[in-house]
Amino acid sequence: MRNFIFCLVLLSLLLFSCRDLADTQLPEYEPEFAIPIIENAIITIPAVWQNNDPNQSLIISPEGQLIFKYASPETTIQAKDLLGGTLAFLLRATVSTNDNKVPLLPEDLGIELSVEEAVLAGGLFNLTYNTDNFSGDSIDIVFTIPELTKDGMPLQLMANSAQSNFISTAIAGYTARPTNNQITITYTATNKSGVPQELSNITMLFSPQIQVLKGFLGRQEINIPSAVIPIDLFDGRFLNGTIQFAEPKISARAENAFGVPVRTQIDILNAFRPDGESVFIDARAIDQQNINYPSVSDIGTSKVTELFLDHTNSNLPVVFNKEVSAVEYGLTAVINADNDSTIISFLTDTSFFKIQVFVEVPVIGSAKDFSTEGTYAVSLGDELEDIESIKKGEIKLIIENGIPLEAKVQVNFLDKDGVVLDSLFQEQRTIAAGAPIDTRGFTTGIQETINFIPITTKQIDALQETEAIQVKALFNTSGSLKEPVHILETQELRVRLGLRFSL
Repeated sequence: MRNFIFCLVLLSLLLFSCRDLADTQLPEYEPEFAIPIIENAIITIPAVWQNNDPNQSLIISPEGQLIFKYASPETTIQAKDLLGGTLAFLLRATVSTNDNKVPLLPEDLGIELSVEEAVLAGGLFNLTYNTDNFSGDSIDIVFTIPELTKDGMPLQLMANSAQSNFISTAIAGYTARPTNNQITITYTATNKSGVPQELSNITMLFSPQIQVLKGFLGRQEINIPSAVIPIDLFDGRFLNGTIQFAEPKISARAENAFGVPVRTQIDILNAFRPDGESVFIDARAIDQQNINYPSVSDIGTSKVTELFLDHTNSNLPVVFNKEVSAVEYGLTAVINADNDSTIISFLTDTSFFKIQVFVEVPVIGSAKDFSTEGTYAVSLGDELEDIESIKKGEIKLIIENGIPLEAKVQVNFLDKDGVVLDSLFQEQRTIAAGAPIDTRGFTTGIQETINFIPITTKQIDALQETEAIQVKALFNTSGSLKEPVHILETQELRVRLGLRFSL
């Protein structure tokens, strides 16, 4: 009886447990699947907008204005070019018995130059001499050059004639303050008894490396080599056959690190037609213009001057109302054009004068939503045909944008005949930000954008019949871009596309 009751209780517990398990709701299992659709689609700006020449670029302003920009090679003049190598030279001079002055600079410079101060970065000061010391007694000699100082002390060279008749010393860190471009060489020579001695045939060998040169620099003309800037806007690249231009502009950018006034002198400025006809460009607005220069208190810096011709101050609209195949220019930089002796100028061993000329041709119209596209073969039918029901799915769209323009992207599903079965978006929308740019409008990296787009059953059905995917991008400059941007051939937009769904 006792065993029967135990079995009855155990059976009751088992029945109760089974009924409890039957009432429990288990979580529904939804297996997930992922299928790659496009692994690496590459979209570029159409070739009509691009050029391989690094001196030619398409700029798109923040307002969407297309501007074709052509640049000349940059011309640089160094200080050593300006002064014929004066900043590093070898000077030989003999000290006269009647005059102990020797020149600080070569006398055949061909320019008017008066040195007030010269800071020496390196070099040697050498002296040779003879004595009448036939007895072999030692003579103590001290040469002094008062115009060459360091830490307030003049340069001195000491020797003993019994040892050598040649003295050499390094002059880095010394400053020369000559009078009439001359320095003085004095000496004392005494024997061991203190009796003064005479030296003869004193010769200086001076090889300074001048770091900073201050003083008066007279008028000098520096020829900037002429150059031709090719213009290829009329070479048949444009899809519409003809294109109109508005408000062309020719500009020059001069960067001056010389502490000296410079004035422009326009020698040549012409445009050429494809048949070789030369057309004069009126450049009076930029001729005889002063270029900014750093003052003595700004040594080591440079100043920039922008010069320009446009429809307001030249005949450029008339010049560009017909085809232009090239622009030729030539100019002269005139140093201290007024030969003003009151101006204290300076040059350094790193001073330079740079100039570059640009031709800018804006296009009438806008760059808003100009498009490009790519089509890529796919076959998803085999992977999707055995799937009876898809409860939910989404497209993962990854865009790596190396083009400095925002992109509206559309993905179309095409059948074997190229007919659009369906599209990823009902409307194109901006889903890819432009690549980051620097202050000059050139890209500095890649902008990645990741989107998850829910997909409908209708789109799933379309994917089963899809034979190709068309990726279409429309570019514009709206949004956060504040600087003009440069469109180059090497820039591209990459697209990856994948389907993720659950059953």
